[in-house]
Amino acid sequence: MLEKTGVSSRKMTISQFINVESRPRQRNTEIHARKAALAHLSRTSPTQMQVSVAQLPGGRLVKLDGHTRSYLWNTGELKPFSNLLDVTVYAVKNMAEVMELYEHFDAASQSKTCADQISGKLRELNWDPSTTFFQNCKFNQVLFTAWDTIYNHGKKAKWLKGDMLKEERYRLIEEFLPELKRIDGHLNVSYSSRGKINTGVVAAMIVTLRAVMRKKVGSPELYVEFWDNYLKGNGIKAGREKNAVQAYSDYVEEKSSRGDGRSTSDICEKGLGYFSGFCENKAYIRSISSIDFTPYIIKR
Repeated sequence: MLEKTGVSSRKMTISQFINVESRPRQRNTEIHARKAALAHLSRTSPTQMQVSVAQLPGGRLVKLDGHTRSYLWNTGELKPFSNLLDVTVYAVKNMAEVMELYEHFDAASQSKTCADQISGKLRELNWDPSTTFFQNCKFNQVLFTAWDTIYNHGKKAKWLKGDMLKEERYRLIEEFLPELKRIDGHLNVSYSSRGKINTGVVAAMIVTLRAVMRKKVGSPELYVEFWDNYLKGNGIKAGREKNAVQAYSDYVEEKSSRGDGRSTSDICEKGLGYFSGFCENKAYIRSISSIDFTPYIIKR
């Protein structure tokens, strides 16, 4: 029976973690790694740098997670974000407790949905959103779209598929928590914005807000004006010309009605282009075809 364990944290190099013993009856890591390399481990992410181990009396360590990452780091198929890992260490009495602790990890990772994991993380962070969009905890795609846009230099990165590591979601929630809280306030409005809010729009709100706070584009006042007018449906059209708010509203409505696989990222990216245009007081006759990502990207 697994009793209350002591929990601590430490730093460990990649090579040290690779050499940590794997648990008994470990599933076929090589086969799983082949699938993961094409899916959720197809690219480097800082969220991959957190792992867990069990510590037996005498100091012997056993991996509780990170087996696939360890394999891919060792073969050179996954480039580590850094050489140091954040390691959570669980003190146990014997190997039976290692196995029982691992089963807790494995069951949690397979049974929890994205929404479950996001909801748990929000509780941990003591954030109770005020709007339905965030209360439903179904904004996983928002997080990854915003991350890809900011840190993959606006390129269309290969989208993560399969069972993404829960740590990735947790880290991205922490990463974007200031923006999420402020946007929750924007969405908590008395007017109706049905049809105006979707994952692509919220991702664009995150990316533009971060760029504004970094003083790379626009101003806080222009940010509020653009997004409030968008949510209220207060775009302007004169003849064939539209301001940026109206042009973006029309694009979102058209794109959402199609429902194709690139809707979220396309709507996010167009949001950046139209926000930049709004800051420059541009008018549009047709949808923009090229976007300058320079103000929005962060090089690592």
